[in-house]
Amino acid sequence: REDESKGGFGIGLNIVKDIIDEEEITLKVDSKRGEGTTFRYAFTLE
Repeated sequence: REDESKGGFGIGLNIVKDIIDEEEITLKVDSKRGEGTTFRYAFTLE
């Protein structure tokens, strides 16, 4: 993180990973410094 003033514990992505692993979701992340981050996900509805 560039701006440490935003706070947080840094566990958000770990929680997301646990959900993805359990629910068989595909996640793709594209990130460019100064431009932002794009998250793409796919899952199957039954």
